[in-house]
Amino acid sequence: MQAPRGSVWMVAGVFAIVGCYVGGVIVVAFALFGSRQPVGLDDLLLLPLAALAGYPFGIVPALLTGAVSGAISRWMRSKILWVMTATITGFAISILTFPEPSENWRFIGPIGAVAAFVSALVALNVRPRWSN
Repeated sequence: MQAPRGSVWMVAGVFAIVGCYVGGVIVVAFALFGSRQPVGLDDLLLLPLAALAGYPFGIVPALLTGAVSGAISRWMRSKILWVMTATITGFAISILTFPEPSENWRFIGPIGAVAAFVSALVALNVRPRWSN
């Protein structure tokens, strides 16, 4: 009998670490480059540190997306299908866990999808799957 490799908790951890940071980078980049003021070098150097602000807001959606993606990974052999499913799950969970239901889903959903996509690419080697 073949033994399973990877762990749901490892996938959730990767999504929590990578997804929150990627989401924070996107939000801070939109805030910097969306303003009418010119962006200086000091603003660009502040971007990696300011992206840490994504952790308090994105930890719950990232953990839920990672747990769901890790749980369904056992039944998906295709890596491309798993990454696409994780991306769609990140989009949906980001909208569902947003604190105030409003028109902001058009902004939050794509951020969650991009963060889930990057997290899924990083988590490909730790996702649960059956060894050959």
